[in-house]
Amino acid sequence: VNDPAVIMSADVVEKIKQRYPEASRSVIEAELQRNNNDVPATVATIKGLVVVAKLKKEFPKMSTDVIAHVLKEKGGDRDEAACELARLVLDYWKMKLRKKRENGANRAAPQQQSRPTAVTQQQPPPSSYGTMNYEVDRLPEPISQQRTQQAQQPQQQPAPVAAAVAAPVAVSTTAAAPLPAPIAATPAATQTTDPRKTVRALFDYQTGVAAKLDFHKGDSVTLTDDSGEAWWYGQFQGRSGKFPKTYVRRVSDDIRAEALYDFGEKDGHLKFKRGDTIVLLNKRKGSQWWEGVLEGGSAVGILPLSYVKVVLNQELFDELQKE
Repeated sequence: VNDPAVIMSADVVEKIKQRYPEASRSVIEAELQRNNNDVPATVATIKGLVVVAKLKKEFPKMSTDVIAHVLKEKGGDRDEAACELARLVLDYWKMKLRKKRENGANRAAPQQQSRPTAVTQQQPPPSSYGTMNYEVDRLPEPISQQRTQQAQQPQQQPAPVAAAVAAPVAVSTTAAAPLPAPIAATPAATQTTDPRKTVRALFDYQTGVAAKLDFHKGDSVTLTDDSGEAWWYGQFQGRSGKFPKTYVRRVSDDIRAEALYDFGEKDGHLKFKRGDTIVLLNKRKGSQWWEGVLEGGSAVGILPLSYVKVVLNQELFDELQKE
């Protein structure tokens, strides 16, 4: 016990333990012995193991060997490694979604060929809802409510034909006053923001580095360069910088849902009313709760899936539901 080498080794283990509390003393001692008491080499090894363990929690389906390999390729930079791992996960789900669409198209092709022509000609009349996008899939009003609304609307009575015929037509003897010049129609406000050039943050990204663009989950960021495979550039609140593209999703790819009931009485819950449009961000692991934000808002909260109905981007929603 009084051996100076043992005491020095114990001090080194304790100091490394204080610096990296996630590492166990037995692991530190083993690495110190494996590196022949080379403290800098041992510290570098322990640091890598701790980073790998943290990344494993963020990417539980990734093997430790793959995470360690990616971290080594990125020179030990945790942010770069996390970005690359997220890209690998995204590519995997894109591949699954592409195969699903291809299989669906292959199954649908024989059915369309064998379908009688008469069936294809029996199309429903055009919708009376006017121009709509995702709101076509909204749930209809309850039958009782429709009857109540119909009962409240007074029926317009046609004007008596006889009265219309008998009514004399007054003819003015004075020159008709010139009609006022027609008011030029005000052009409708054009949408200047391209949804594909705007992204919504799925996670917080806070680095404090001047070259990187910090934002919070739910924020909308304007893209300035989306040509990179791993990093994109954008602007947010007067600041510019780069960020990992796997931390965001294009607004054009939003998963939108319609609220079926009022919700949001507790802290952390997303508060909304029946009929509100909600953008779903991430599914809470192991539950039927999602993180979401009201359309046009930025405050993020959680909500039960049973309180909403997905009306846009159903395929991506179905894939994320499987995780």
